[in-house]
Amino acid sequence: MLSDFSSIRDSTDNILNPGSRDPDDLDQGDPSHWHSLPLVFAILPAVSGIFFTNGSAVVTDILLLGLASLLLNWCVRMPWEWYRAAQTPAPLVQAAGIGLADTIPEEDSEDDEVIEDSPIADAKSASEHSDTPGGTPAPERSPEYVAAVRELQFDQLYALAACFLGPVFGAYLLHAIRDSLSRPSEGLVSNYNLTIFLLAAEVRPASHLLRMLRARTMYLQRIVREQAEPDSKPDEPVVSDLGRRLSELESHMADVASANAAIKEKEKSAGSANSTEVVNSVRQTVQPQLDALNRAVRRYEKRATTQTMTTEARLQDLESRLKDALALAAAAARSGQQKKPGAVKILYDWLRTLLMIPVQAMWTLMSASGAKWVEEVSTESQ
Repeated sequence: MLSDFSSIRDSTDNILNPGSRDPDDLDQGDPSHWHSLPLVFAILPAVSGIFFTNGSAVVTDILLLGLASLLLNWCVRMPWEWYRAAQTPAPLVQAAGIGLADTIPEEDSEDDEVIEDSPIADAKSASEHSDTPGGTPAPERSPEYVAAVRELQFDQLYALAACFLGPVFGAYLLHAIRDSLSRPSEGLVSNYNLTIFLLAAEVRPASHLLRMLRARTMYLQRIVREQAEPDSKPDEPVVSDLGRRLSELESHMADVASANAAIKEKEKSAGSANSTEVVNSVRQTVQPQLDALNRAVRRYEKRATTQTMTTEARLQDLESRLKDALALAAAAARSGQQKKPGAVKILYDWLRTLLMIPVQAMWTLMSASGAKWVEEVSTESQ
């Protein structure tokens, strides 16, 4: 399933943009899923006419416009693919023994034009394209190589012309097809649409041609300047002297840098030794005091822990006794409620109340003093 989907996608890409196919696969006659597509184009309008009113005309218009769009896409894109494939770098053209004056320099972007206008580009062009007596002669190439380079140059010119003529052919094709549509000739595709398409498609080749002409003009200007000022080139002795001085300066700077690095390493090692001595002296001075303070803190912690445990035990004992007393009082109250109240019961209640008041007061005082004592112990330990 995945292989079939991938094959359909590759076939669709080859139809929409044949120039994007790998050159190694051009010789392989792989069967495509779209080879039977004309059969569908022939049957689909008839089937639509059977099921829908005027369906045959509508489907025919859609198919014609779709095929026309595909052909327009080819007319606009394929000349540029051909043009890019036929471009030959300038060193290969020069190696074939063909003069650069016979070719038009290529400019891919506006930044390249700015670079070509600079003096550095002039010097570079002069060094590359000028025939100096001491220069190394180019190796001789085979006749097949020279013929291939010349044919590529002609193909490049033909492709550039096709970039202009392709949209014109596509517009004429669409103009011829619109007479076959079901609606009037101006109903679906008007002359206004054809004019807009043609102008939009001619913008790219026109701008490219203008850039090429400007690059050619700048190239000729450089050649004129080089021939008009032959004495402006620097002398070889001066250049060699400058190179020697520059090498001496670089060696001197390298020696200075190495000396500075050695000094910094010495300072760093001395600083690390001094810092180690200071740390050791401070540690020897402060360490006994730190040990004594640590022992004192541990003693205070042990005392505080012991006192806290004792206080908690006493408080738990008092709490258990108080719970027992409250349980006895509750039991007595329940037993008294079952009996009829009398003088003895009233006297017992009064006595119990009098006894519980001092106990509660003592409990409150002990709780407050215990909490205060715990706070003092914790404060001393801190």
